[in-house]
Amino acid sequence: MSWLKIENLRKTYELENMKVNALSGVNLEINQGEFIVVVGRNGSGKTTLLNILAGLEEQSLGKVFFQDNECTIENPLSVGMVFQEARLMPWLSVERNLLFPFLPDKNFSKLHQKTLDLVKMLKLEGYENAMPSQLSSGMAQRVALGRALSYNPEIVLLDEPLGALDYFTRRTLQLELIRIYLKGEKTFLMVTHDVEEALRLATRVIVLKNGSIDSSIQINMEYPRVRNCPEFQDLIDKVLLALDDSEA
Repeated sequence: MSWLKIENLRKTYELENMKVNALSGVNLEINQGEFIVVVGRNGSGKTTLLNILAGLEEQSLGKVFFQDNECTIENPLSVGMVFQEARLMPWLSVERNLLFPFLPDKNFSKLHQKTLDLVKMLKLEGYENAMPSQLSSGMAQRVALGRALSYNPEIVLLDEPLGALDYFTRRTLQLELIRIYLKGEKTFLMVTHDVEEALRLATRVIVLKNGSIDSSIQINMEYPRVRNCPEFQDLIDKVLLALDDSEA
C-alpha cells in the first residue's frame, strides 16, 4: 500500500485564447518519513503541485490517494503549509500565531503545553509574547513552520520557505529544518530553485520539467552534508544535468 500516491495529476489554465499546461501528468509515490525536495525552472509546475495537495487549487485531471483513500474536497489531505513569506497574523503574538489553527478556542489554556513544546523545538524561548513586527525574518519563518506543525499534519508542504532570507539566516534554518525533520519523524515535501539547498535537505530530489517529473534522485548521504566533498559535487552535477534543457 502506498502512503501517498499522486496519479496522472494535470492542471490546465485558460488565459484568454490560450491554454497553459502547468502540470502534464505527474506520477509520484511518497513514503512516510521522506524529505522530498522538488526542483525545477520557473513555470515547471512546482508551486501548482503543492497548491493542489494543499487544497488551494483543484486539479484538471488525476487523483491523489492517501493510504489508498482518494483525497477530495470532502476528504482532504491533512497538510501543514509554509510559504516563502511567513504570513503571520500581525495582531497576534508568537504563541497565538503558533496555535492559530486551533483558534478560536474557549479553553486556550489547555493548549499551553503544546505552545511550550513548539517554542522549545523552534528555539524561540522568551519570544512567546512577541509580536510579528518584533521578529527577524528568520524567526518569523520559524513561527510559520511551528504553526504548520502545530496540529500534527500528515505532511508538511514548504513552498520556497527560505527563498527570501539572506545566506547566513538561510543556512541556519536549513540546519533547523534538518534537526526538526530528524527529531519529529514527519514527512516533508519542499520546492526550491536552489539545487545546493535541495541536496542539503532531501532524502530524494525530484526534477520537474515542463509540468512532469523528469528524474527522481535518491540521496543517501548522512546529515549534515558538506558541499566540498566529491559525492555532494557529483550530485550537484547530476541534478543540474537533469535540469539542463540545452542540447548537447
